[in-house]
Amino acid sequence: MVTFVVIGSGTVEANRTWATEHGVGDLLVQEGSEIAARYRVRGTPGAVLIDADGRIAARVAGGPLAIREPFMDLPNAKPLTPQASGVV
Repeated sequence: MVTFVVIGSGTVEANRTWATEHGVGDLLVQEGSEIAARYRVRGTPGAVLIDADGRIAARVAGGPLAIREPFMDLPNAKPLTPQASGVV
């Protein structure tokens, strides 16, 4: 099973509004850039694939096209359109 979590910054209310507008379910809001720093994400959008043991399972991907790549090797993976992935 794969769970996608969007991590944002700014106010909780602004992120909640954005998530509702874009149909995003799981959303975490960081106070500054502590999560991005922890996983060494250097830009947005960025993606990190974490395995069931909490380890980084693929190198950090940056950019709207690159963030799809770590997930394409997963079982039953299908290409995502920008609209379906929430990438605008």
